[in-house]
Amino acid sequence: MKKLLSLIVLLATPVLAAQPFEVIPSVGATGTIIFLKGAPDTARGVRFNGIEAALVTTTPQGLIATVPQLPNGFYDVSAVSPDGSLVTAKSAFEYRTLFDPRDYARVLFPLVFAGPGAGGSQWTSDNRVVNNAPIPMRTIPNIWLPSGIGTVMPDAIPAGAEAALGTRDRDIGALLLIPRGLEPYADFSSHFRDLSKQAESLGTELRVVFEKDTADVVRIVRIPADARFRPRLRVYDIDGNEQPVTVEIRASGVLLAKSTVTPRRSFVCVTVPCEDAAYASLDFPMSSSVDVIVQGEKGRRLWAFVSITNNATQQVTTYSPQR
Repeated sequence: MKKLLSLIVLLATPVLAAQPFEVIPSVGATGTIIFLKGAPDTARGVRFNGIEAALVTTTPQGLIATVPQLPNGFYDVSAVSPDGSLVTAKSAFEYRTLFDPRDYARVLFPLVFAGPGAGGSQWTSDNRVVNNAPIPMRTIPNIWLPSGIGTVMPDAIPAGAEAALGTRDRDIGALLLIPRGLEPYADFSSHFRDLSKQAESLGTELRVVFEKDTADVVRIVRIPADARFRPRLRVYDIDGNEQPVTVEIRASGVLLAKSTVTPRRSFVCVTVPCEDAAYASLDFPMSSSVDVIVQGEKGRRLWAFVSITNNATQQVTTYSPQR
């Protein structure tokens, strides 16, 4: 009987067929430029439930099309060949005018600070994104093209172009939202440097963080330092959750110090998840190699890193989670 029931369940479960091509991004409204990755080489047109798309372009990797005016809802997307034959991806695109941050992959740039520091240092952040996709990348927020900083803010990063995040006068990070499906086409760089020491150092590279890199427990291990250096822990919650987290400082498994910090957002959020990461920092004394453990409630999306600053030269070294 159990085997019969199992067979009935298996027969009743629908089998989802693989889509013949991928629609990137899969959500948008009128004017959204989409990429039909893997569409047939012979295709020259695109339809949404039979409605023709505008401005269709062919590429070696697939088709590029502009979404027409449509009612809200899900649409079959068809690649149309000159002979009229169709290859269709079922319910592959959702036409929607309302913003939902869950349609975006979130990328954390840990530092976007520019301003004076201790000992006459003058810090700046250089955070870049390269769009390797064949279509424009409409990020939130919009970001500058390096050649046009301070002029006109573009509404998207053109295909093949590089863009730069602006800096802030506070020691915080920033989230960049990229339409889901386009994030594999983005390359990043993030550097932090002291302009007063340009002849001595090119600065420090910072890790750019994806959602998959976060966890409710973050461990940064084997951080070396002594009295010549000062450490600072920076903690981020990419959901903008302003609840306390526990921080433990350990050496060879022995607890040296324990405290709590509460990440704070830089502005009031009106969406869920928040478009702004919550952030907190903590300076802590150390005289030898230590481990830092940051822990929040189950399911929290946390990330952290430690910067070690040389008290004499103000040069910075960073330590981040490795796993």
